[in-house]
Amino acid sequence: MPPAYRALDTTAQAAAKSPHTTRERHSASMPLPVAQKERLLMNQEAMLPASGGSMPVPDTGLAGAPLALAKQIGELMGDAIVVLDPQQCIVQTNAAFDRIFGYSADEVHGRHIDFLYADNGHAGARAAPPPAGPAPAVCTDIRCRHRDGRIFFATRAITPLSGTDGIPAGSLLVHRTSTPNPASEAARQGSETAFRTLFGLSLVGSAEADPATGRLLTVNGKMSEITGYSAAELQTMSFRELTHPDDRDRDWEGFRRTMTGSSGLYVVEKRYVRKDGGIVWVRVQSAPLRDAQGVALRTVALIQDITLQKQAEAALRQQLEMQALLNNIMATVPGVIYSYQLRPDGSICMPYASAALVQLFGVAPEAVRDDASSLMERIHPEDIATVRQSIALSYEAMTPWRAEFRVIHPDKGELWVDGHSVPQREADGSVLWHGYLSDITTRKAMEQALRQREADLRRAQSVAQTGSWQLNVHNNELLWSDENHRIFGIPRGIPLSYESFLAIAHPEDRDYVDCAWQAALLGAPYDIEHRIVVAGETRWVRERAELEFDAQGNLLGGFGSTQDITELKCAAAALAAGDARFRLAMEAVAGVVYEWHRRSGATYWSSGLARIFGVSDLDAEDSRVWWRANVHPEDRPRVRAEILQAHKAGHDQLQMEYRMRHGCGHWLHVADCARIVRDANGRLERVVGSLTDISARKEAEAELRRINDSLELLVARRTAEAEARTVALQESERFARATIDALDFALCVLDERGHIIAVNRVWREFAQANGGDEKLLGEGADYLAVCSAAAGPACPVAGRVADAVRTAIAGGRQSFSVEYECHAPEERRWFVMHLSAFPSDGPLRLVIKHEEISARKLAEEERLASARRIKRLAAHLATVREEQSASIAREVHDELGGTLTMVKLSLAMIGDGMDHAAPQHAALNSVLDQVSAALQTVKRISTNLRPATLDTLGFIATVKWYAAQFSQMTGIATELHLPDYVGLSRSVATTAFRIVQEALTNVAKHAQASRVVIAVEHDRQQLAIAIEDDGIGLSDASQAKPDSFGLIGMLERAQDLGGQLSIAGMPGAGTRLALRIPLGDHGEHGESPT
Repeated sequence: MPPAYRALDTTAQAAAKSPHTTRERHSASMPLPVAQKERLLMNQEAMLPASGGSMPVPDTGLAGAPLALAKQIGELMGDAIVVLDPQQCIVQTNAAFDRIFGYSADEVHGRHIDFLYADNGHAGARAAPPPAGPAPAVCTDIRCRHRDGRIFFATRAITPLSGTDGIPAGSLLVHRTSTPNPASEAARQGSETAFRTLFGLSLVGSAEADPATGRLLTVNGKMSEITGYSAAELQTMSFRELTHPDDRDRDWEGFRRTMTGSSGLYVVEKRYVRKDGGIVWVRVQSAPLRDAQGVALRTVALIQDITLQKQAEAALRQQLEMQALLNNIMATVPGVIYSYQLRPDGSICMPYASAALVQLFGVAPEAVRDDASSLMERIHPEDIATVRQSIALSYEAMTPWRAEFRVIHPDKGELWVDGHSVPQREADGSVLWHGYLSDITTRKAMEQALRQREADLRRAQSVAQTGSWQLNVHNNELLWSDENHRIFGIPRGIPLSYESFLAIAHPEDRDYVDCAWQAALLGAPYDIEHRIVVAGETRWVRERAELEFDAQGNLLGGFGSTQDITELKCAAAALAAGDARFRLAMEAVAGVVYEWHRRSGATYWSSGLARIFGVSDLDAEDSRVWWRANVHPEDRPRVRAEILQAHKAGHDQLQMEYRMRHGCGHWLHVADCARIVRDANGRLERVVGSLTDISARKEAEAELRRINDSLELLVARRTAEAEARTVALQESERFARATIDALDFALCVLDERGHIIAVNRVWREFAQANGGDEKLLGEGADYLAVCSAAAGPACPVAGRVADAVRTAIAGGRQSFSVEYECHAPEERRWFVMHLSAFPSDGPLRLVIKHEEISARKLAEEERLASARRIKRLAAHLATVREEQSASIAREVHDELGGTLTMVKLSLAMIGDGMDHAAPQHAALNSVLDQVSAALQTVKRISTNLRPATLDTLGFIATVKWYAAQFSQMTGIATELHLPDYVGLSRSVATTAFRIVQEALTNVAKHAQASRVVIAVEHDRQQLAIAIEDDGIGLSDASQAKPDSFGLIGMLERAQDLGGQLSIAGMPGAGTRLALRIPLGDHGEHGESPT
C-alpha cells in the first residue's frame, strides 16, 4: 500500500479505536468499510509507489495527484484533513474540515495550526510532526476548539510529507471526531453548564490551569477584575507571569509539590502584578483534578483579593510609627522645612521654618515669621528676578514651585539653594506654600568639575587618537566624541546611522565588521581591527564595545571606543617581514625549537611542535598556558625549581628531563636543552632551546622495572584493600544507623514485601509513648498488614497509605504524601506522612516518614482568628470616632457657644448703657468683635466635627449646606442633582456624608478642577451617590498608592455597610466617584427631618 494511503488507513483505524486520553500511541490494525477500501485500492498502483517511507511530494509544493487522492479518501471517511508546510502553517483543508471545525479554507490558510486546539500550550497537543521516515502515524486524543468557541474531542494522526528529493515538505493531519452516547453527553453538558454558571458567578476569582505549565485555561469575571486583564488575555498567560517576581519561585515550588501528589490542597498568600502595574495581594487555594490513574489533568483554584486586609495591617503599623518617624525626620533633615505665605496686600512672611534656616541664609526663623523681606535680600542680585517670577507663576496657576538660585550668606559667602514647595489658597485670599530648601553648593561644584573633566577627556582622546561613542536604544540616541568624528571623517551635525558607519568600512572588511556587530548583538564580545576608507585614504582602526541587555536579551544601550592604529599596523608589517625570514631558517632544524623574549613576552615554536606534540599555532599567552598545563603534575615542582635555580645562579645553559602531554592525551618523555641569553647587566633577555622526544628510552626503562616487581608485594596490596573495604562497609552501616537515629521525625524503611526492615529512635519512642506493640511496629513487622487492619471510618488515612505503599511496590509511583489528625486526650496533634522510593540499583526500598505539624496548624488557626479580630476592631474604632466627634461637637456648641453668646449679650447691654463718646466704648466694641470671632470659630469647629444639620435637617440638607461652604472656600462651582428628601438611618447618613466630604476635600487638594457635580438617587433597595469633577483626572497609579489613606478610608466606610465604591479617572478629563449603599438592613426609619 502506498505511504499516503497507509497513513490515512492507519489514521482511520487509530481514530476509530482511540479513547479520550492525552497519551500517544501507534495505530493498530482495523479495516476500513468495504466500499471505501475498494475505492482506495483501485488507484493505489497508478498514483503512488509502494515503497515505504514518507509520502512523495513534487518539488513545486504540497499540491498534486497524491494529495488530491488523499483528500478524496478523507472525504469518504468523513475526517477533517489538514496539510501543513514545514513551519506548521495550514496550506490546504478538505470539506469535512469546514463541517467539523466550522472554518472555511480561506479563513485558515496560512495560519499556524495551534489555534485549532484548546490545549495548544500542552506538550503533545501541538501539531509538531513526527520524524520523517518509515514510521507509523502517531495518534493523539486532543481537545479541539470549534469556531463558535465550544470544545470537542478528536483523534489526530500526523504523517510527515517529503519531496522527491527527500527534504521534509510538511505534515498531513487527519482528525476524527467521536460520537458520545446522547444520554451521557446530555448529562455531561448539564453538569458542565452548572459548573460554569457557578464558576462565573463566584464572588471570588476562579481559574483552571494547566498542571504542567501553569497556563490559565479558563477564568471567571472576578479573576479579570482582580488582575485587570480580560479573560482572553489571561488565557494566553500562566499564573507565574501574574505572580510577583519575589514570590514566583516559592509559589512555583509549592504548586509543583501539589501537582506531583506531595499535598492535596495548596494554599498560599502572594502578590499579583496587575495589568496596570499595580500590586494586589491574593489568597490562592488550588487543588488538582486527576484521572483514574492519578495523573493531574488540570488544577482548579479560588483566588481571594486580600489587598485591603494587607493594607489595613500595614496602615495600622504605619499609624503607630508615624509620629515618631515625623519627629526623627524633622530633627535629621539636612535642609530647611518651611512655610512661605504671600498675603493679598503683597507682603510676605514665613510662618514656620526649621532651625537649618540659619545655616542656609544666615537668618533666624523668628526674624522672618512676620516679615520675610530680609530673607529675599539674601538672594543673589542676578537671581532675585528669576525667583520672584517663579513665585508669581506658582501663585497664578497654583502649581508646585521649583527653583535653583544663589544666596549670599554673611559668613559662608555664595551658596547654591534648591527649593520646591506646593501652594494652597487660604480663606483670606493669601497663598501658603509648604516646602523644602536644600544646600546644593557641593552638587553645583561637582557639575562644574564634571564639565571640566569632559573637556579634559576630549583633549586626551585627541592626543591618544582614541574616540568614543555611546548608544541609548530607549531614547534612540547615538553620541560620538569629537575624535570619533575625526577618525571616520564625518562632520558633526550629519545624522549618524549603522549604514553610514558600515559604508566607511573597507569593502574587503565590510562583511567581517557586519558579522562581528551582529554577533555582539547576540552577546558575543566586540573587539575587532579593520580598515576604513576616509577621503580616499585607508586607515586601520581598533574598535571595542560593551553592550547592555535586559533580562529578555533585548538591547538597551552600549559604550564603545575607536582607536586609530594605522601607524602601529605599518610598524607591525615591517616587523613581520623580518620575523618571517627567521622562521624560515628555524623550520630547517630537526626537533622542536623554541624562543622566548622576556620583555615582549613573544614566543616562537618551530614546525616540529605539530609533529611531536600534535599542536600548532600557539601565540605568546597560549604557549605559556599550554606548556604549564601539559607538564606532568608530578614533574612540575621539580622543573620549576631547576629553572629558578639556573636563573638565580646566572647559568647560561639548562638541561632537564620531564613528561609532557601529547595533543591526543598520552604522555611523552622529553629532554629540554636551553640556552639563556643575558644582557650586559646579567639580566635575562631571552631563552632559546629545543625539546627532544625520549619516550622510547623511558618506556624501555619502565618495562625493566615492572619485570622486577615482586609478586609477594602485589598479594599484600590486594589483601590490604580487601580488609579496608570490609572496615569501610561496617563503618558505613554504623554511620547510617546513627544518622537515621539522629533525625527528629519518625522514619522507617520497607522492603519489596511491605515489611519493616529498619526504624529510627523517634519511631520507637513514639510507638512506646502511644501504647504501640513493638512486634507490630518494629523491625520485621508487616507494615501493610498494620495499615489494612487500621483502615476504616475511624481512620480512613490508613487505607490510603496502604494503597500508596502497594502502588509504589508495583512501580506505579515514586512518592506519596498525606496530612492527618492524631489528637491525644490532652492536646490536638496533626502529622504529615511522606513516602518515597529509595533510588538504587538493588532491591526496592521504601522510606516512610511521619512528621508532626501541629505548630503550623495551630498558627494558621490563630492567624485567621486574629484577622477577624482586626476587622471587628477597625469597624468599632470608626463608630467610636463618630460618636466622640458628635459628643465633642455638642459640648463645644452647647457649652462654649452658649457661654460666649451670654457674654456677647451682656457686653452689648453694657455698651448700650455707656456714652458712645467715652473711650471705654471703643474698647468694648473691640471685645465684642473678638467674642463674635470666637463664636464663629466654635461654630466652625463643631460643624467640622459633625454638622448639626445631619442630625436635624437630614442628609440632603447637609449636603446642600456643605456644597455651598465648599464653593465659598475653594472657588470651585458645584452643581447639585438632589431629591427633596431621603430618609436614612443614622449610620448610613453619617457614612454617606463623610464619603462626600472626603471626596470634595480630595477635589480641592488634587483635582485642579473648576466644577463639581453631585448627584443623589435612592429607592427602597439602595442609595446611589455620584461625584464628578472636570479636573486633571486621578490616575490608576495614584489609586494604588499604599499611602492613599483618604481613598482607603472611603472604601472601608462603604464596605462596612455592605456598599460598593468605585473611582474612575481619565487624565485631563476629570474623575468620577460612584457610591452605592444597600438600604435593606438600614431602612428609612432611623432618620426624620426636623
